Amino acid sequence: MAYLTKGRLLIVDDEESITKVLERRFSREGYSCEVAADGAKAADQLKLHQFDVMITDVRMPNMDGMKLTEFAHSLDSSISIVVMTAFADLASAMEAIHKGAFDYHPKPVEFEKLAVVIANGVERARLVRERAEYTATLEKKVAERTKELEKKNLQLRKHFLETVTALVAATEVKDKYTEGHSKRVAANARALAGRIGFSPEELEGIYTAGLLHDMGKIGIPDEILLKPGIFSPEEREVMQDHTTFSAGILSNVEMFRDILHFVLYHHERYDGKGYPAGLSGDQIPLGARILSIADLFDAMTSTRPHKARITQDAAIEEMMSVAGTQVDPKLAREFVRLIRENLVVTEG
Repeated sequence: MAYLTKGRLLIVDDEESITKVLERRFSREGYSCEVAADGAKAADQLKLHQFDVMITDVRMPNMDGMKLTEFAHSLDSSISIVVMTAFADLASAMEAIHKGAFDYHPKPVEFEKLAVVIANGVERARLVRERAEYTATLEKKVAERTKELEKKNLQLRKHFLETVTALVAATEVKDKYTEGHSKRVAANARALAGRIGFSPEELEGIYTAGLLHDMGKIGIPDEILLKPGIFSPEEREVMQDHTTFSAGILSNVEMFRDILHFVLYHHERYDGKGYPAGLSGDQIPLGARILSIADLFDAMTSTRPHKARITQDAAIEEMMSVAGTQVDPKLAREFVRLIRENLVVTEG
């Protein structure tokens, strides 16, 4: 930053002889000087121009040096204010510094000492402004970079959702009876997770897990997946493999790592009799326990090849009958409240 003068000074004193002497002396030294006969006139100057240093007397008519110091500092905190005062009025100088003055100089004026104070004041004012300019530039760059990152994140999220949607569609194209099932499970799992205090980021994760929880069925042979009757023990074992198939697919995608265990263990039972690992109670990840309830509810309230859907009241009764054995009892009670509040989605 280039400067045309050594600095801009505002000299304020109701004694014209003092303002003239100071103006003449510091103009010769290369400073740009303006004068004011009292605090009110100085305030007008401060509103119109930016000064590096203001030299002001304390006792003046209209607005004294104390009020002027407060006003100048509130208008431009970078200005260096030098208060001139008689030796007997040192307390006033200290008060002015407390109100924002940079330094004080006793009367009568000692020009060489005052010149040093002014030079230091100009340097201080310019450093403050340069730092403020640097900070503003940095903040602008940070804001621009943040905006760019937000835009990229939105694009990544869009591609992410497109990928998830494509994966769900690939799963459901094999089995028309599960069409919409994943979306309903995802929505209801998110509702339950929201009820128990999940963060927005966690809610997004549980919703994604709900969408993808059955994607492993794409690896199940059609003659088993689409069988209208009861599975044989061997067929049931193959069908149960869909959880590990799902986890295997998700493990290859970094963005799915955090929800992988929700999908893998959503068929575990609270009593330890589920699959694939036979986990029980709190051993089962919370996200998986939430998915288990949402999955069970949709299985009961939607039409399947081998069974008819049941009413919500019947589903509530069934849900509570398996609370503590198949599903987490606390989560089951919260989900029942959501059902009764009409905050869940069902087929049709």
